[in-house]
Amino acid sequence: MLDPFALARQPEITLSPAMLPAYALRTTMRMLAALVASLAFTFTYGTLAAKSRRAEMVLIPLLDVLLYRRPGTGHKVQAFIADNLTGKEGRG
Repeated sequence: MLDPFALARQPEITLSPAMLPAYALRTTMRMLAALVASLAFTFTYGTLAAKSRRAEMVLIPLLDVLLYRRPGTGHKVQAFIADNLTGKEGRG
């Protein structure tokens, strides 16, 4: 743990075209794992927020704060404000 990062074991990457299918498969598996994790979180979080009024009062604002503080999501805040000022819905 105290070793410098440069001494850590680096994975070997081959630029051979024969390795492209293996790399593509590994990438696809990572994407599928991320999709499964995202769906598990979504259904668990959503079900808990939907079934418990107390949980809803905490979870929904918490999710809003976490999403709005992430880089690249500032447009959602602006769309929310614009929608409330103009009375239009569905842009954010």
